[in-house]
Amino acid sequence: MSWSTFLVGIGMLFCYLPVYGQEVLEPVFNLPYVIIYGRDDCLFTLNMRKELKRANVQYYYRNVDSVRVIKQLYPRMLASGLSIQRKNIPIVDVNGYILVQPNPTTIVDKYLFE
Repeated sequence: MSWSTFLVGIGMLFCYLPVYGQEVLEPVFNLPYVIIYGRDDCLFTLNMRKELKRANVQYYYRNVDSVRVIKQLYPRMLASGLSIQRKNIPIVDVNGYILVQPNPTTIVDKYLFE
């Protein structure tokens, strides 16, 4: 394996590590909630939706291909300290916590226990 192949592989690995916002934002709703921002054909988004359904967590789904959805999402990401330059999905808002490509278990824990 060449050095450049190794570096590309490491870069791909870090591409999919979850990122968490640093600031807790004003919740969108008064009750505990989960909003998944993703794409209909994204495997990560589909898996998140499937796992949350299996855990009986009700969620709202927003497609990021909509300009209206992006206008809602980007200010929340920026306020949370997240960059909007790279848009790995799904991006999940759990009670004011913004998470990028989180583990479904993390979402369930934040939804139920925070």
